[in-house]
Amino acid sequence: MIDLFKDAILPGIESEFVRGFDQRERREQVANALYTWLVNDAKKKPVPDLPDRLQRMRKRIDLMVEDMEIKFVNNKPVVKVAGSSEDTLKALRLGTDWFVGTDDVVELVVTGLFDE
Repeated sequence: MIDLFKDAILPGIESEFVRGFDQRERREQVANALYTWLVNDAKKKPVPDLPDRLQRMRKRIDLMVEDMEIKFVNNKPVVKVAGSSEDTLKALRLGTDWFVGTDDVVELVVTGLFDE
């Protein structure tokens, strides 16, 4: 018996993720989604140079998204990065000395990818 989801639907979803993420505007949408979360939703400490820190993190996010890949492992999307982008992804997940991270980074990436 054919597992319709596994054999027919899932490969189409995976290819849509990959194809969509190859478009520059989609990567910009993902960067915007991550940055919007950081500015609007992440808990931040009241540090005096917060605007500067946010701008530095924006640049790091932009670089990270350029290097980012989306893969599927056990039918779930997984975000992969390399080099210095690993530090940025880790900071978004675990937080830093000035903001609290989120376990929902992959969800933010997926939401950003398909946000119109």
